Parts: sequence; C-alpha cells; structure tokens
Amino acid sequence: RRVLFRSIMINIMKKRWVLAATAAVLIFTGCGPQKINVPYLVPAKVAEMKDSKVVAVTKLKDDKIGLSQKIEANLTNYKIKNKKYFTVVNRSSLDKAIAEEGLQASDIIDNQTATAVGKKVGANTLIVGIVSSMKSETSTTNHERTYCLQYYKSGGCAQYKTEHYSCDHLRTNLGGTLNVIDIKSGLNIHAENISEEYSGNSCKNRLLSKDQSFERLANSAANDFTYKLSPQSKNLWITLIEEINSVKEVSKMDKQLFENSLKYIENGRIEKANVILRRLNQTFNGQSFEVLYNLAITEQSLGNLEKAKSLLKQSDEVNLGEPNKALDQAIVNIDEIIKLNKKANQQLADNRR
Repeated sequence: RRVLFRSIMINIMKKRWVLAATAAVLIFTGCGPQKINVPYLVPAKVAEMKDSKVVAVTKLKDDKIGLSQKIEANLTNYKIKNKKYFTVVNRSSLDKAIAEEGLQASDIIDNQTATAVGKKVGANTLIVGIVSSMKSETSTTNHERTYCLQYYKSGGCAQYKTEHYSCDHLRTNLGGTLNVIDIKSGLNIHAENISEEYSGNSCKNRLLSKDQSFERLANSAANDFTYKLSPQSKNLWITLIEEINSVKEVSKMDKQLFENSLKYIENGRIEKANVILRRLNQTFNGQSFEVLYNLAITEQSLGNLEKAKSLLKQSDEVNLGEPNKALDQAIVNIDEIIKLNKKANQQLADNRR
C-alpha cells in the first residue's frame, strides 16, 4: 500500500509539474503583438572613409594568424545596396610598390612611406599595423560530484556514489594595433587597438583548440574593424496595431481588409499591405489613427522615410484617446532614423564620385 501510495503521489506531482511548465511556456512564448522588420542605414563610424574608394591592406607585422587577409577579404566582399563599397588593391601590386620603397611586405610602414606606396597603387587609404601578442594559457581543474544510486522506500538515499572528473581550460588573447592612413594628407584617419580574448571550459561547452580559438579571435577583430569603415544596414522590429478602435463603425469588409493587411505583412508582402492600407485610409477619411500608423510603418519599411514621418504625424493628430506606446515610440525614432539614413546615403554618394 505504501509503495502504491508513493507511486500515485509521484504521478500527481509529475502532472502538476507538467501543467505548471506548460503554463510557463504559454506565458513566455505566447503570441505577442505582430511586428514588422524595418531596414535602415547607419553611417560609417569612421566618417573620413567616405572619400575612400580604393583601399590597400598591407601585411601586418608579426601576423601569424592571417588577420590582414581577413580584413582584406571583408573589404573586398562587403556590399551595400547590392553594390561593392570598396575597391581593394591587388596584393601583388601592393607588395611590389612596397618593395620599390626598399621594404618587406610585413615591415611597419610609416606615414610618409604609406603615402608614397598608396600613390603608386592608386589607393585612397592604406591600412597598416602589427599583431603584437598571441598569448595562450591552458590549465586543468579537478572536481567531484556525488549522487544517489539507490533509494529507501521512504524516499531517503540508501547508497551514494562519488565520481571524480576534470575540466580543461583554455584562455587565448590576440592583441595589436591597426591604423588607417589617408594617402592625400598622409595623416592617420583612424587608429585602433586590438584586444580579443577567448575563454573555454571543457565542462561547460565544446573546448576549441588553440589554433581554432585564435582563428575565431582574428575573425572577430577583422569584423569589428571593418564594420566601422563603411555604412551599415540595420534592422528595427516595429510593433503594429492589430485592431481598429478609434472609428465607431467599421464594416465587416473593412475589418477583414485590415486583418488581411496584417497577414500580407506577416508573409513579407509589404507593398500589397501598403495598397490595402491606403485604400482603408481613404475609406475612413484619414480618421483612423491605427490605419494611418500601420500605413506609416509600411512606408518606412519600403524606405519612404519622409512619407512615413508625415503619416505618423497625421496618426498622432487624429488620436484623441489614450497615448499609444507603439505610435509614440515610432514618432520618437523616425527623426533619428532619417538623420542616420541621410548621413549614410551621403557617404555612399561621396564614395561613388
């Protein structure tokens, strides 16, 4: 009886735990408000690079991990609006020009030499630098864990077992400096210290080998560096409004059209949703702030930022009820997004001259 009672209680507790876990999943993963992905441009952090059409990357001094090649590959392959942003000087042409200055490809190049080399290869900027450190440290720690092998019927542990195990640790560090030299002026337009670190524990995750960890650090350093040299496309997820409440009488047809617009957005058909919302806006004579708002966000998603700003202003003017968080946030964001987008597009225009 005691065993049967214990089994029943265990099953009851299991069912309660499953119900509680299911409720938690519904709370944290339940359907939230629908959102739309809105791309926008941000300008390069190194604003001086806007005039740099042609870039040359020298072999960094003491570069045993191929950091210079990774930077060169990033710049070569980078595209924005489906067009290459940089033209990267052929490595053999660059090495030849450096040799003509009486230097090795991996020698540290001063600004005066960089200017001479850059002019020979037709570069606007020259990237130089040094990998100053590649440190690694390994260690092992010993641990033990105890668990129960057998239980009494009453629930207590009748037999324990202790296991001994060890964890391997690896710490690696990549350090150095990178400089971007403007060929026309001979001045540094950007200088950066590299400091990348990896820390691995075999008992917590898959431990990388030393070579693998340095490869990861070099990729990270190259990505961080090149990211700052050009405009970037970013994505902003903006919440949509899913019901029309500001208009007293909404026909079943109009309600269905509004729902259809949301479905088209969910399916990536932004232009189709935009057409439906424009039609609904005419139907409601521009008096539904929800329709105006969603229409503004579709315009923003399509890149029509000034039009989106105007529609957001109209939506705010006709909303005489309580403040809407999504609308307020969109109004706050739109001016900054327009500002960043203008700077980025100006850099793109300058780069293509």
